[in-house]
Amino acid sequence: MTDLFFPMHPPAHAELRLITVIRYKALRPAGGKFTINAINTDLNIPASEPFDVPSDYYEHVRRFLWRHQVFMGVEKRKEELSLAVGLSTRAQCYIAYMDAMIEGLFTKARRSGGGDWRSDIFDLYLVVDHLVQGHEYNVGSLWRMENPDRILETVDVNTLDWKTFYATVDKNDPVWTGSSYQFDIANVAEGSWQDLADATANYLGLTNPKVKFHKEVVLCNLMLPSLNLGAAVAGVEILLARQCGVYRWTVRPSYKYKNQSSGKGDEGIRKGLPDSHEVEKWMPNDSRVLSW
Repeated sequence: MTDLFFPMHPPAHAELRLITVIRYKALRPAGGKFTINAINTDLNIPASEPFDVPSDYYEHVRRFLWRHQVFMGVEKRKEELSLAVGLSTRAQCYIAYMDAMIEGLFTKARRSGGGDWRSDIFDLYLVVDHLVQGHEYNVGSLWRMENPDRILETVDVNTLDWKTFYATVDKNDPVWTGSSYQFDIANVAEGSWQDLADATANYLGLTNPKVKFHKEVVLCNLMLPSLNLGAAVAGVEILLARQCGVYRWTVRPSYKYKNQSSGKGDEGIRKGLPDSHEVEKWMPNDSRVLSW
């Protein structure tokens, strides 16, 4: 299952840089196939030889590339946008994860020597996108617990109703899916990136995207059955409760209190927080760095 490939931590800066400098472009199908070009945007030259993909993949690939470019665009502009709590970290993980998926498609195309073929890893990505509608490990784990009789690896991607699926998601959030922009990142005006950042937050289950914090806190040992967390975080209290093997956390205004792990109190109480707000999301079972 592709969620097993989802990174537990964001990629290193150098790795992220190598990924984000490359842009893939899917040309329209012709003769039962379509071509994907890879461009080095720093040098404005081809990053590799073009590769051909069966036309059955075209709709999936152009939506996939749109999503990948949205994550990269939000990450690139993170200092200029108002981001939901944790969005930057999650976006970086998705950037690396989706790069691995497109590399799987690229490798299959290179080895196939033309003709009709399928990529098992990309097909599984599509199955997860359709049925689970989330690619992080905790989301996949929860779905498997709720659907013990279904095995994602055995689902034939061609048996799924993609026409209805794409029509539904486009209706629900045309900004996130890219239908508002004809799935072309070049059609996004610079002033529209806040809308895309908010849509990305909504897809990831993050709320209150208008609030942006500037402090980082590391939440560790989330795989423990229980967690006694005492950390003063800019006057914000973090509450965690274990549900079905994952942790649901809530952020709300609170008083400063002592950090039990270091024995030091937080002297950096942030001023100007809203009188009341709550942010809820699902956390995976591992250590994360959250941006505040």
